[in-house]
Amino acid sequence: MPETDTNTTTDRAFFLRELERYGPACPQPSKSSENSAGISPQVPSRELSQTEASLYCRMWAKRQYENFVVASCLLPRRYRQDFYNIYAFCRWSDNLADELDTPQESLRRLAAWQQQFLLCYGGAPTHPVLRSLQTTIQQHSLPPQPFLDLLNAFQQDQTTCRYETAAELLLYCQRSANPVGQLLLQVADVHSEEALQLSNLVCTGLQLANFCQDMARDALKNRIYAPRSLWKPHGVTEEMLLAGEPTDQLREMLAAWVAEAQSYFESGWGIVHQVPAWLATDLELFVRGGVAILHKIRSQDYDVWSHRPTLSKMHQLQLLTAATLGRVRRRRTPPPTLVSRRKR
Repeated sequence: MPETDTNTTTDRAFFLRELERYGPACPQPSKSSENSAGISPQVPSRELSQTEASLYCRMWAKRQYENFVVASCLLPRRYRQDFYNIYAFCRWSDNLADELDTPQESLRRLAAWQQQFLLCYGGAPTHPVLRSLQTTIQQHSLPPQPFLDLLNAFQQDQTTCRYETAAELLLYCQRSANPVGQLLLQVADVHSEEALQLSNLVCTGLQLANFCQDMARDALKNRIYAPRSLWKPHGVTEEMLLAGEPTDQLREMLAAWVAEAQSYFESGWGIVHQVPAWLATDLELFVRGGVAILHKIRSQDYDVWSHRPTLSKMHQLQLLTAATLGRVRRRRTPPPTLVSRRKR
């Protein structure tokens, strides 16, 4: 059976306290005091100042474990808050999808969250994450669609728990992951089609790597992202995936999925040559983090059920050092595991 993750329990308890404090509240039956969507906006007991809202987003970016650094120390200071704001929006949206008691409650809260998000365009949101995000949206003229695509993917998680084919899953990734890269390119004022395609490859690779890493966690929520077309060649059944026992069939299937995720990083590595140097280092860190977690899965003999693979702070520091050297030398080389697998 999957191991118990005490950090996950702690993070959930913290989020639920913050949700009670700041909302979004669930939609209520229509009353005259409510807005046209029938949603009772949650008004904090004390509205945070703009500075406090910015610090709130930074806190979320700093406290959450990720396979990559959200905004490294090498990122110019004038852009760090933008990264924090976008990440905090993604984290709150993800938590609304994953940390509530029922899919029905998640859908209601996500609907309320979407209504509050739209206030970022010409309105006055009160939630600290959205208040700070509004500044980024205005400064960089970010369109609403990437954010709405992300929300749509989180809503889909409440109703779709199985995928038949890899093509179906990739359609999901186009909304669950790729919009983040699109937003970062917009912040960097990068608009080339080639950069967009490479960014999409990296973002999809990160999403697939996360699916591989979290197979046990997702199964506890009755979610199986591995498409059925991947199960069948390896003799894997739905019962095996939900049981959480590391069988030979599951390991073989996961090995194939890890290789597929790796191919997206190989194809998307060129993104580091398509963006300004200040952004290239952080994008390189994203790729290095994704490749490193795939390597960690291999080192565990493709057993993500007995122990969830993660990267230690020391490992992340090593990745930062490697990316920094590439910046200093003005020559960005792929991670060794990416190069070695390319030569096969």
